[in-house]
Amino acid sequence: MDLSYDPPSAFRHAGDRLHALVAAEIDSDDFGPGDYLPGLDAYLHAMDYDPRFHAEGRRAAWGRIVCALRGRAHAYRAMRENPGFAGHDVVSPVVITGVPRTGTTPSTA
Repeated sequence: MDLSYDPPSAFRHAGDRLHALVAAEIDSDDFGPGDYLPGLDAYLHAMDYDPRFHAEGRRAAWGRIVCALRGRAHAYRAMRENPGFAGHDVVSPVVITGVPRTGTTPSTA
């Protein structure tokens, strides 16, 4: 959880700020197709209306959104820099399910 970003006073108006922040951080404004924008806008609007959202929660939520958009931009950069990536078959994908950290601590018994 990244708490280093100051959240906006109103999330619903922060889409441009979010994109500008991430673009400046990674020196790229390629976020891929805009099909994610309606969902992002709905999510940002909804975040302004959560009655249990306290100051630290707003900061944490903003950090997560920044991180998610940064990940998208990195993915599109990697795809652009490696144009043959789609030519490789995925033979056996790894799917991990379960609660995070389940079974990661060895038993001492």
